[in-house]
Amino acid sequence: MRSLVCLPIAAALVLLLSGSAPARTAIYDIQYTTDPSGNSPMVGQSVTISGIVTAIFVSGYVVAEEAGPWHAIYVYSTRDGPKVGDEIGLSGTVFESGGMTRISSVTSYTRLSQGNALTPWPVNAPGSAMRWSP
Repeated sequence: MRSLVCLPIAAALVLLLSGSAPARTAIYDIQYTTDPSGNSPMVGQSVTISGIVTAIFVSGYVVAEEAGPWHAIYVYSTRDGPKVGDEIGLSGTVFESGGMTRISSVTSYTRLSQGNALTPWPVNAPGSAMRWSP
């Protein structure tokens, strides 16, 4: 009986130590580009990200890893039901649509924590007196 209990634990340790979990990709690395088109250098690639849900829309939600340019991304998915303030991890595919980089085809989703406070940060529009803060 003891060996039956140890076998699943040993298998879990082998998976954990083998690095089978996908490496996390920084949202900044997905979003930042020097390409004049503005397209992500990672279009078509499968990525794993984590961050805080900062907004919910009809067709998806926004995940931010930190404040600042290129640190948030739209996730085009209505499944899993995240709430604003949830810290999540997910895997999906990077794509461009309507001049916006997004993640779609979510293959894994994990709620890491919930109820996280959002810190607003100002956004200045060049050549304008407008300021926006989420």
